[in-house]
Amino acid sequence: MRTFTQNSQVELLASLQLSVLLNKNIGKVSYSAFNLIILSFLCNRGFVSNFKFFKEGSNGYITYFLRRINGALVIKKIWSPLLKTSDSFSRFSKYKSYKSLSRLFGSEFVVVSTNQGLMTANEAIALQQGGVIICVVQ
Repeated sequence: MRTFTQNSQVELLASLQLSVLLNKNIGKVSYSAFNLIILSFLCNRGFVSNFKFFKEGSNGYITYFLRRINGALVIKKIWSPLLKTSDSFSRFSKYKSYKSLSRLFGSEFVVVSTNQGLMTANEAIALQQGGVIICVVQ
C-alpha cells in the first residue's frame, strides 16, 4: 500500500468538499502524486469530468472539473476520515479488513487504498482485499 503525506491527502479532499458545498464544478489543488491518483480514479468512475496539470516554476497545480448531469453535480456529498480528528471518525482511518468493509457501508461509493491500488469497497470485498478508506462519495 502506497503511503502519502497527510497534507496532500487533506488538501484535495477538503477542496472537493468545498467545491461540492459551494456547488462549483471547478477546483484547484497543488500537484502531488496522491492528488493525481485520486483525481484519475474519480475521473474514471464518472465523478470528475476532467483535470489538467499545470507546471508553475518548480511546482505545479492541478485544476479539476466535477461532472454535472442536467446542471446538478454528480457528487452530492463527499467526506473522508482523513479530514476528521474526532474519535468517532478515527475508526475509519485505520486499515479495514474486507469483512469489516462490507459491514460499514451500504450503497455509498467508497474509495479504498489497498495493496493492489485504489478500488471501490465493493471491488475490495469481491477480491477479499482490505485497505484504508480514502473517501466516501454520495
